[in-house]
Amino acid sequence: MISYEEFLKAPQDVVEFKHTYGVFKKDNRARVSLNATLETNYVAVFRHEENYKSQWKKDDIDLSGEDFYIVTAKGKILHHTNSEWGGMGVAK
Repeated sequence: MISYEEFLKAPQDVVEFKHTYGVFKKDNRARVSLNATLETNYVAVFRHEENYKSQWKKDDIDLSGEDFYIVTAKGKILHHTNSEWGGMGVAK
């Protein structure tokens, strides 16, 4: 398993990585759901391993209580934070 710092260098090639908050795994089902619902072209979505088993569905994505990362086609990493208010920022 690689570190968060290594993930930031080449996010498209990563399957899972370890961060201070725990282990994040690539979730293709989540990527497909986000792309279909938001009409985007994300190349990867990484979800915390505790949330990995719950599936997101098109037009029914529950983002509450989740901390996850999105990788865009240009390699930009977006971080959706788990908080009462929720938030999204650029990780790289």
